[in-house]
Amino acid sequence: MGIQRRVLGLIAFFLLVAFSAVEVRSYYQLKAYAEESLRTQAEIVQGLLMSIRRVYHHAFLDSHIPLSSDTVPLLPAHAINRISKEFPTWFKGGVSFNNVSDKPRNEQQRAKGIEQQAMAHFRQNPEEKRWFTQYQEENGEAYYHYATPIWIEPYCMQCHGAKEKAPAAIQKMYSTGFDYKIGDLRGVVSIKLPAAHINRLVKQQFLENSLIHLLIFGSAFFAISFFLRRDVGQPLEAISHAVRKFGQTRELPKFEEQPGEFQILLHTLTDMASTVVLRESEVQERQLQIELLLDSAGEGIYAIDTQGICIQCNPAAVALLGYASSTELVGRDIHTLCHRADEQGTHMPHSDCPGCKVIASGEPVHLAQEYLQRQDGSVFPVEMRIHPMHQGGRVVGAVVLFDDISRRLDAEQKLRLSERHFRTLVQALPGTFYKCAPDPLCTMYSLGDNIAELTGYAADSFIENHERSFSSVVHAEDWPRVREALDQALAQGVVYHLEYRVNHTDGKPRWVMDRGQAVYDEAGRAEVLYGVLLDMTERKQYEQRLESARQQADAGNRAKSEFLAVMSHEIRTPLNAIMGMGDLLGETALSPVQRHYLSISQHAGETLVELIEDILDLSRIEVGELELEPAPFEVEALVEEVCEVVTSSAHDKGLILLMRIDPLLPPVLIGDKKRLRQILFNLLFNAVKFTKHGEVMLDIRHDAARSAAGAVLLQVRDTGVGMAEEMIERVFEPFTQGDSTITRQYGGSGLGLTICKRLVSKMGGDIQLESALGRGTTATVQLVLPVGRHGMVAAVRQQVPLHGANLLLVDDNANNREIYTELLQQEGARVVGCATGETAMQQVSEANFDLAVLDFHMPSEDGLTLAGRIQEMVPNMPLLMLSSDQQPAAAARANSMGVTFLLKPVKRQLLRQTIAQLMQSGKGVKDAPVLGQGVESGPQKGLKILLAEDVPENALLIEAYLEETGHQISVVGDGQQAFERFQEEPFDLVLMDLQMPVMNGLQATRHIRAWEQAQGVKRTPILALTAHAMKEDESKSLEAGCDGHLTKPIRKQVFLQKLQGFLG
Repeated sequence: MGIQRRVLGLIAFFLLVAFSAVEVRSYYQLKAYAEESLRTQAEIVQGLLMSIRRVYHHAFLDSHIPLSSDTVPLLPAHAINRISKEFPTWFKGGVSFNNVSDKPRNEQQRAKGIEQQAMAHFRQNPEEKRWFTQYQEENGEAYYHYATPIWIEPYCMQCHGAKEKAPAAIQKMYSTGFDYKIGDLRGVVSIKLPAAHINRLVKQQFLENSLIHLLIFGSAFFAISFFLRRDVGQPLEAISHAVRKFGQTRELPKFEEQPGEFQILLHTLTDMASTVVLRESEVQERQLQIELLLDSAGEGIYAIDTQGICIQCNPAAVALLGYASSTELVGRDIHTLCHRADEQGTHMPHSDCPGCKVIASGEPVHLAQEYLQRQDGSVFPVEMRIHPMHQGGRVVGAVVLFDDISRRLDAEQKLRLSERHFRTLVQALPGTFYKCAPDPLCTMYSLGDNIAELTGYAADSFIENHERSFSSVVHAEDWPRVREALDQALAQGVVYHLEYRVNHTDGKPRWVMDRGQAVYDEAGRAEVLYGVLLDMTERKQYEQRLESARQQADAGNRAKSEFLAVMSHEIRTPLNAIMGMGDLLGETALSPVQRHYLSISQHAGETLVELIEDILDLSRIEVGELELEPAPFEVEALVEEVCEVVTSSAHDKGLILLMRIDPLLPPVLIGDKKRLRQILFNLLFNAVKFTKHGEVMLDIRHDAARSAAGAVLLQVRDTGVGMAEEMIERVFEPFTQGDSTITRQYGGSGLGLTICKRLVSKMGGDIQLESALGRGTTATVQLVLPVGRHGMVAAVRQQVPLHGANLLLVDDNANNREIYTELLQQEGARVVGCATGETAMQQVSEANFDLAVLDFHMPSEDGLTLAGRIQEMVPNMPLLMLSSDQQPAAAARANSMGVTFLLKPVKRQLLRQTIAQLMQSGKGVKDAPVLGQGVESGPQKGLKILLAEDVPENALLIEAYLEETGHQISVVGDGQQAFERFQEEPFDLVLMDLQMPVMNGLQATRHIRAWEQAQGVKRTPILALTAHAMKEDESKSLEAGCDGHLTKPIRKQVFLQKLQGFLG
């Protein structure tokens, strides 16, 4: 309906315009017709009057009648003037007639107003015969004025010529109206007609015509409206609705069947809509691609119009210019905002703006270096490309692409500086720099003058192979290798590094080091080689001397190692029998003197074994054969294992052995546990050896001075004899002790600390000693070990329920109290420490305790006495007694009192578990383990064992070790006999000596394993027994097929425990 209304409105508008035009035209036609009729009538009247005007006196008077001076002739003006007076009475409606002049003889005929305008008009236009116009009088009434000119003709000259020639009566009667010439304008005949009457007639006729026209146009409008609505409006409305819907939803229009041309229009519109949808989809896709391209571009891109105003920019441009969003740039004069003349930020005039020049010229430009200013005011260099934007054959703006080249300029500056440095370095460095072709002859393009020192030939002789090629001076034996290495480096595009000989004119070849690289073209072909030749003849000679010395040293080391291995084997073999028999002798009934002598013998044997071990270790360290074997280990287990071994020696001397583990230290570390144990053994045994009374303390804690979690401080403090400051450094030297009297007084090889220092150094740590004479010594080892996890070791201590327990700790030693208090507090217990029995009794009387931990040795009273007093006051309190030495009688007494007895230093886990067990049971534990007591039972009885041993004493020793076990043992003297005997009857275990005649133990083991595999029988355990103590010896035995390895001398306890592992 909207379209129809607009169409009808448009038709109505056009009809209204047409109607108005017709009516205006009709009005003016009527008015023109009336005016024309009026002018025609005026002309008729005017013609009649003028006819009268031309009547002269001679027309009425005979010519023979003379005019006297008194006779006034009948003039034309007389008649016309008379008519003008009577004219108004003849024509009603205000019509007037007059004969006027600007020089009248009668003032009544003087021209006024419109009449004067008429006379002026005729003077200017003498060719015109009449003048018709409309004007208004001063009173506002409108008139039509019709005028005709009166010209002086010849017959007028009689009265209007010279006055003296005029009739006397005329001269007498008139004083004006003379002196005219023929052709002068005498006056005008004027007719005035009122316009009101004519206008009324025109308006009346106009209204009649308008009514007729209105009827005609109205009928036409209603007819057009009807047909338009039926045949045009409704189809157009449907089309308009469909087009609006398509414009909103882009849904293709569906039309009903329409008549005539509209159906064609509908098909056309449908096709156009489909095309529009397709084109819009393409435009949107292209727009998205363009936006994606702009957003993805690494270069800054912005577009400007012809005025330099930014109309679009991509994210890279926003980021490079330091703005937050594109809205801060779009719509602004980006040249004034950002473009600068130099790196100081000097403003660039618009006349110098390259973007403006591109817009003016229409030609793109590439600017290698321009400057832009960021939002923060900083200026940075850019490479800029500007392209004009064309539309309709004219430039409508420009697109600017720019990129920050700060890094490139810095790199170029650094490259130039590097080139200068390189040139300076080339001039200063020794060697011969060259540039050559990658051809088979190594054709030289340039070559340093130093080549003469290498070959004896001048550099010019090699250029372009002028006299010789460079390949011709390379030693014939080396050239194939050099060419092959060069070709391989060129193919891989890597730096080549060659060493070869070149021939000299003096006949002595020179060694050179040739290092260089090729430059490749775009196709990947080598164009040229750049390199340097260095004379390394002296270095080669030195290397040859060094290699000769190394071979000699290796031969010496091998000889020393072989000697030490042989000596170790030869010493361990008799020691095995000596010490083994001593162990067996110690199990027999001996007098005190005999047992003392046996102890001295055993101690001497152990000292000799330790000396051998130390010498072997030092030898392995010196030749670099000692390799660390890091693995996860539990710190607490390592410390307790070491202290358990040292405890016996400390208790024998009456020393207190303390151990403390920092709670901040990770429980599991990764390191070579065997070598760490060796370090701690050496330090602790030294501390015990040089301490007569007091205590030895092992303190393991986290090194707070280092940030690493695995930073460890291993510290051994004693209250021994100490040493002077100048002796401290000497003790780390092999076979050296602080004082020569020490060896005589305390014994020892002087290798312990040397081995410790070298092991610690190999672990990347440091060892230091602090000591003073008479004040003891502190050894500190600093290490950084990787931290392990609890799951990385086989056993991790179990948690025990001590949280909230109230414990009483009585010990006169402050270090002991501190260590045990810290340990128990870690488990959540509350600990009250006392140094004396009296203080302890006071605490018991004042507070309730779940358990009391008592030291056996205290100055005022022993621990059992204090325990009795506590039991009298609190009968049911569990008590735990700790002692630093073996006290069988005291232990028996404690057992009878219901007091649990443990030996110091107590294993931390054992202490925790014992306290937890006592608290749960509420009484003493009579069967609590005592440190150092008990031996694991031997393996099950009744097994068959084959022993291969060529030394009768050692065979006898093994038989003696197994005598009480009930096992059946068969002895053979070499590996061949062992293999044959093994094939004859089955055995549960084979004890195999490795060093035997005929067939050694390794060969015999290989034969046994091969025979087992061939027969398909079960694998029999084989334990290697050898006097070879090197690690590679153990590896060889395991590789040959042995399941275990024991190094001589073999002690009974160790041997039986090893058998328990195989047969238990």
